[in-house]
Amino acid sequence: MWRLRRHRRRGEDDAIASIEFGFIAPVLAFAIMGLVDVGMYIHARSDMTSSVKSGVDYFLMGGQDSDTAIAVIDHAWTRRPEHSTIETERFCTCGEIVAVCTNVCPDGTQPDAFKKIVVAAYYDGLLIQKRYYSDETVRIR
Repeated sequence: MWRLRRHRRRGEDDAIASIEFGFIAPVLAFAIMGLVDVGMYIHARSDMTSSVKSGVDYFLMGGQDSDTAIAVIDHAWTRRPEHSTIETERFCTCGEIVAVCTNVCPDGTQPDAFKKIVVAAYYDGLLIQKRYYSDETVRIR
């Protein structure tokens, strides 16, 4: 009789454990999916940021052509999303004031010239859907 009770308790414990696992398993699976998705998002953003740095390096090495800079960024961006954008813009300043690049500043000096790189993409993951961007400004003169 004692053996029968002990065996029945073990069976009840197994049933309770499987019910508890049924409650815990979806939460655990959701948490694992979230961790994987966050890791993939961080990797995508890091890949984009390093490609922007490649464009910055191009301008720092004396490059002037925006189309070539865009090609350098595109080549360095290993997992570029389909609907991403890469833009470059040239602007000049005289001190704090935005100026026309071909004009001379009021103090008689040439305006400082800059190139701005703006890269944007949309991450569509398992749980995260987010637009992210990176921009860098480089003084070229």
